[in-house]
Amino acid sequence: IQSLAVVATAVSLIAAVWLYVQMYFLHDGAFHFVEGWMWDAAMGIQYKLGVDGLSAPMVLLSGLVCFTAALISLSIDHRQKEYFVLMLTAMTGVFGVFTSLDLFFLVLFYELASIPMFFLVGIWGSDKLSGRPIYKERAAMKLLIYLQLGGGIVLMGIFGLYFASGM
Repeated sequence: IQSLAVVATAVSLIAAVWLYVQMYFLHDGAFHFVEGWMWDAAMGIQYKLGVDGLSAPMVLLSGLVCFTAALISLSIDHRQKEYFVLMLTAMTGVFGVFTSLDLFFLVLFYELASIPMFFLVGIWGSDKLSGRPIYKERAAMKLLIYLQLGGGIVLMGIFGLYFASGM
């Protein structure tokens, strides 16, 4: 599983570098490498991904961070399979957030990135004892509350935009 995770993140990093180099020479401000299909025509939800000049550096940075995290995580010896599955799931969500062109899938990918973080912090986090103690279970719960509260606010804003647009 470790080798698979390192290879998957290396392929993602190589693809992100290639994508960034391609976008570097395109200065038109449009979305490129767009892929999508209609998901729910009644609500106007479509699975649509693409990159522009703003999302390409974020995809590159995410690829670099994920590859580095996979390399650093090779020392994990407790429940490796679960750890790497959760890490790759969170990585998928992060890439989806930066490439999503539909608000519904933006929220979906945000949740896909944030939910595994609760388990990653709660199970594999560290308990620090410098000054005051930090417990990984409480840190995971606070992280989950903050991320879900932020996601809920974003979702409410999306609903507000949807109903204000008169669709």
